[in-house]
Amino acid sequence: MKEVQNRVLQEIFLAPSVVLPIVAGASAWLLSWAGNGIDALTIAGLVGVLGGFGWMATRAIFQTEAITHQTIQKLQLQSLQAEAAELDRLDHLLSQDKDDRDQHLLRLLRLHRTQFEEFASQPGIAIRSQGILSSAKQLFTASVNNLSESYKLLEQARKLPPKEQRALLGKREQLLSEIQDSVEHLESTLTQYKNLTEKSTGNELTRLRDDLDANLRIAKRTEERLRSLESSNTNESDLRE
Repeated sequence: MKEVQNRVLQEIFLAPSVVLPIVAGASAWLLSWAGNGIDALTIAGLVGVLGGFGWMATRAIFQTEAITHQTIQKLQLQSLQAEAAELDRLDHLLSQDKDDRDQHLLRLLRLHRTQFEEFASQPGIAIRSQGILSSAKQLFTASVNNLSESYKLLEQARKLPPKEQRALLGKREQLLSEIQDSVEHLESTLTQYKNLTEKSTGNELTRLRDDLDANLRIAKRTEERLRSLESSNTNESDLRE
């Protein structure tokens, strides 16, 4: 929210359409002063400065809401582009581990989230879809994080002796299974939600959201467990060195 406010203020007070007339007017005044008071330059300076400040006031009074809306849209677009780039990077990474399952799960997650967003943005259901859409997005994020961790487990396992390698690969298999469950849950929830659409009640939507939240809690616990495991492995590696 702070970033939005800062950008809106910059757009109102520091936009080129505001700054350039003021700078031009001030420059005209300086030239007039250097020329011992040239009337034309003095008037041009006055017009430029007053025009710039007048346009600034107009934007502040009448266009703040529109500027805020545009700023939010720009920030959202930048965030989506950054996220897409990061997901593409992970997709490329997973394509190199000689195991197609994790890359396939990532692509299914991206597909289901896109389907959720498109469906939930339809007129008439957009507002009441916010809760379930938020839960779906959180489950997506947690599942993507766990996919990233599954890749790290595989990379760590390849550097270990056979016995320790099997243990880590076993954890990876369990993790992939849990991610698969999350993917299937997202898909089934979306199907149920589509079937409910017009006839859905608050209780039915709450039930679907609660189901997603329950799956989300599992995914987050898994994420925390993996971080703890990664920290433990790092400490053991340090001790060996």
